[in-house]
Amino acid sequence: MVNKLLLIISLLLAAVFMSTEVTKAQSENVISINPGQVYQTINGWEATDYIAQPDDPADPYLVNPIADKAVNEIGINRIRLEISPGTENTTDYFVQVLSGQITMVDWVHNYAKSPVNDNSDPNSINLNGFKFTNLDWKIDRMVLPLKQRLEAKGEKLFINLNFVHFGTSNTAFYQYNNASEYAEFMLTTYQHMQTKYGFVPDAIEIELEPSNTDNFSGAEMADAIVATSARLQANGFAKPYFIVPSDPGMSTSINYYNQIIQNTSAKALINEFSYHRYWSPNLTDLQTIVSLALRDGKNTAMLEWWDNQNTYNTLHEDLKIGRNSAWQQETLRGIVNINSTNPTNPVVTIADKSKFTRQYYLYVRSGAQRISATTPSCSDSQLCTSVDPLAFINSNGKYVVVVKASAGGSFTVQNLPAGTYGVYYTTPVEYSNTLQDQTISAGQLLSAAIPRDGVITIYAKTAAGATPTPIPTSTPNPADINGSGRVDFNDLKLILSNWLGLSTCSTFVCDLNNDSKINALDASLVIVNWGQ
Repeated sequence: MVNKLLLIISLLLAAVFMSTEVTKAQSENVISINPGQVYQTINGWEATDYIAQPDDPADPYLVNPIADKAVNEIGINRIRLEISPGTENTTDYFVQVLSGQITMVDWVHNYAKSPVNDNSDPNSINLNGFKFTNLDWKIDRMVLPLKQRLEAKGEKLFINLNFVHFGTSNTAFYQYNNASEYAEFMLTTYQHMQTKYGFVPDAIEIELEPSNTDNFSGAEMADAIVATSARLQANGFAKPYFIVPSDPGMSTSINYYNQIIQNTSAKALINEFSYHRYWSPNLTDLQTIVSLALRDGKNTAMLEWWDNQNTYNTLHEDLKIGRNSAWQQETLRGIVNINSTNPTNPVVTIADKSKFTRQYYLYVRSGAQRISATTPSCSDSQLCTSVDPLAFINSNGKYVVVVKASAGGSFTVQNLPAGTYGVYYTTPVEYSNTLQDQTISAGQLLSAAIPRDGVITIYAKTAAGATPTPIPTSTPNPADINGSGRVDFNDLKLILSNWLGLSTCSTFVCDLNNDSKINALDASLVIVNWGQ
């Protein structure tokens, strides 16, 4: 009897060990996709409109190679098009920059931030009081090249017009102090773009980092939203997609947002709750932003953190916890590396950060919906410690699964639709390593592996319906004695209880090796099949 008890204790200890190890393996290796649970819709992958200064001899030779990399290799489809308040002026100072009469530094620090009112009546536009040379220079060099390349792919560039008024105006005139003046400024810009280019912005980001202005308050931002929406619509334009507040910190963005929405008319017009990550970014503030946005029916977006700490880990966190619809890594120049030793033939390569963020950007396109992707130990609301998945369905029905891995290993994905899938990964030592395509049938698992920490992307090459075929029920495992669908401690307990005479289990059920006995051999078969 003593020997039997020692054997039973050994089996129980083995069972505990097996349970721990199997659960750990399952947590790390099985990703379940659920298209029935939908989160945010992706609006775009943004970059800011900067390539080089006008006096950089490489500048004209950088436009096309950067546009090629941005659209075709990285996946950029949204641009922040900045406009300065000094656009409203009787003198075109940016022409003086282009001619070399003044420097870019002079323009930024003295003229771009110092507008001159076109006249005293915001309801009557004096076109001679607006100079769009700087805006046109950026549209010609950055917006149009991106737009043309995206349209060649059947996609659309999302243009985010961003008002930027840092510091104190030398003229003591501020459009944002008077909502009617701000609305006039935006209407004139829309009309200019429509007349010259045949298109207008998709969005207006009301102010870049209001904390860096001369007191552009939340109440004034709200008034600007309401007045601009009304003025544009009264002149035949659609209501813009409004973005606020884009302050340097998460907590200050929360404060501005709460001020803005005190104006219920402005609250109803806002589309995107934006924030930057410069000032003490943390998960608590991120969760507060998401909570406010969900409550009010707004999208969220992280639109600036030009810092070495801003990596694919940040992107993953902002997509998963922050439920971002849009995200910005850098300027157009910042997403690439440039060697302009020969300025007429610069060498443009993808920046190290972009090698990882493109794992998310390239196949998750505007209009894609993020859906549930979980492991047994990690939900959609958690950052997983080993295998951390995100899943999306593009508007064309193609599924994409992006997995951030903290270490090398293999995993499987279940409940993907039938079809052919491409697989590629990037690690600190391998860039865009393409693996063999996999074709799966309905209900079949897709298996993949990454050799070390990094990001691996699985993307459908053939479109499928929005709802995959359910995984068929597998043949029951004989070691699943109680029929629960899983071999675990309860099955082992039935054998051990029979062995000790505490209960009866028929040999038809518990005699797993068919030797007409219920003993340690049957218990060992339960352990071998543990977790299946």
